[in-house]
Amino acid sequence: MFSKLLGSIAIGAVLCGGQSSLGLAEIAHSPIVLYGWGLDSTKFGSTESGALAKLETLFGRVDGPVPLPNDTRCGVDVDATWPHMQVFFFNGRLVGYNTGYSAKPLNEFETSKGLRVGDTVATARKLYGADLRVSARQGGSWDISGSASIYGYLVGPPRDADDRIAGIAAGHVGCPAVTP
Repeated sequence: MFSKLLGSIAIGAVLCGGQSSLGLAEIAHSPIVLYGWGLDSTKFGSTESGALAKLETLFGRVDGPVPLPNDTRCGVDVDATWPHMQVFFFNGRLVGYNTGYSAKPLNEFETSKGLRVGDTVATARKLYGADLRVSARQGGSWDISGSASIYGYLVGPPRDADDRIAGIAAGHVGCPAVTP
């Protein structure tokens, strides 16, 4: 919230001709950190109302949340969606998140070790070492073994270290056909 306010003040100063030493290029936006246990400070197990209140301070107002039809639930019964972020609930508790699939880099999110959508598999390997597993499942996917518990998709099937990370997720995001 503070970074949004700071950005608005700096833009206003520049646009209004103010003599601010803070230019547009200097406005820093910290990425939202994605963990295996939640995102930012919102942990899995948080109540739906509490999680949504925290997440709306990061992403803005959400339309929903939306109850899911009985035949598509697979461990989630409600989801809430913003551009580039979908969160999932079961029995009123936060159980997962997913940045969605993007062939373009997303700089607004990163894992606790710095992995972002758009990074290469080589970058992921530098950050996570042998804990990184790459697979042809789901048309190209990856996951981190051990306590990190994060996973996602690749842009296309795995070929080499230049493959790109296309999404980051953790927790329950639906049926096994949706979860790598």
